[in-house]
Amino acid sequence: MNAAAHYDIAIVGGGLAGSSLALALSQIRYPLSQKPLRIAIIETKPFTQTAFSPSDGRHLALAYGSARIYQSLGMWDILGSKAYPLNEIHVSEKGSFGFTRFKAAAEKVPALGYVLSLNTLQETLIKTLQEKNHIQWFCPDTVTEVRRDNNVNFLQLEKGMTLSAELVIAADGANSAIRTLLNIPIETQHYGEDALVTTVDATQLTHTAYERFTAKGVIAILPISDTRAVLIWTGPSEWIAHLRQMDLQVFLKTLQTYFGYRAGKLTNPGKFHVYPLQLIVAQKIVQDGVVLIGHAAHTLHPLAAQGFNLSLRDISTLAEMIETRISTGKALFDLQWLKAYSQLRESDQKTIIRLTHRLRDLFSQDLFPLKAARSLGLSACDLFPPIKSALARKAMGIAGRLPRAD
Repeated sequence: MNAAAHYDIAIVGGGLAGSSLALALSQIRYPLSQKPLRIAIIETKPFTQTAFSPSDGRHLALAYGSARIYQSLGMWDILGSKAYPLNEIHVSEKGSFGFTRFKAAAEKVPALGYVLSLNTLQETLIKTLQEKNHIQWFCPDTVTEVRRDNNVNFLQLEKGMTLSAELVIAADGANSAIRTLLNIPIETQHYGEDALVTTVDATQLTHTAYERFTAKGVIAILPISDTRAVLIWTGPSEWIAHLRQMDLQVFLKTLQTYFGYRAGKLTNPGKFHVYPLQLIVAQKIVQDGVVLIGHAAHTLHPLAAQGFNLSLRDISTLAEMIETRISTGKALFDLQWLKAYSQLRESDQKTIIRLTHRLRDLFSQDLFPLKAARSLGLSACDLFPPIKSALARKAMGIAGRLPRAD
């Protein structure tokens, strides 16, 4: 290998997870010199301000707790002005009397969450990071080899550079190259489902998000303005392919039949995008000098919109613990503190992964006894405020031990 350029931390992957962590780490200073951490970001896509943002109009449902994290990073003034607040979430099942509603007012928060363009978030992150001269981007480039020597990780890049770092963060997605290079095993489940994503006009949007379970999958309506919403329909791959091939008027009629009219009349669909769905969970998220975050650590079914919100809590906790290590002069490569991070996040990760997976299983079966039980469950949730509040706080990312967000 060539002589290595050394960094405190190397982040492999410049998408939402990697960029969010880089922003959090950019605020850390060594206590005596007040110098910032030296950070390298390696990204496979060409670098432009929007290089890592998809052009497909995707949106994120950011939980209230996630908004607080970005507020702590000094980003929410910008992001909040471009995000659409959700004051209520309405959950129901077609052909069932049961439903439940979560309300921001009941939880005494300004919003349960916010819908934000993925492009907007990514562009804002990259623009902010570009202004920081202690962060260096290597892109487009790819890590082809990871070697550990004397408590330092060496990364060989495809274009010939060699980087070294005390700590490597794998934020390179569901098909993580770092995870593969380090032979970290994963648990995978292919659901045989796809997600169809588009936008529609709706005549009765009132800062309310809808999730409707049907015999043909789950339909989510997330408002992005007073008249337009993101539509996400997840279901068996064959059904989603059938929807995609429909005449637009037939599609709208089918959508209205399954979703109903709670959001009013749905019209004017945008371009369709389809994504395969699967569960990927790394069997461990830390090893010597390496941490997995984002989709490299866990890729979830989009039901309940918890994937990126879970990753943000991982990121915020990791940044806090790195700051503590730096302030006390302790090494970043030490495996014991990395295991402590993993253990600290284990409960939240397992709870969300299990909840999302089991909800998908529960609502994917149309047997009458299960349908009746689901209806009673939804009604019970709506009738018992303590249960509903506990679920709402978990969904908002403000239950249990929280990373610092103020």
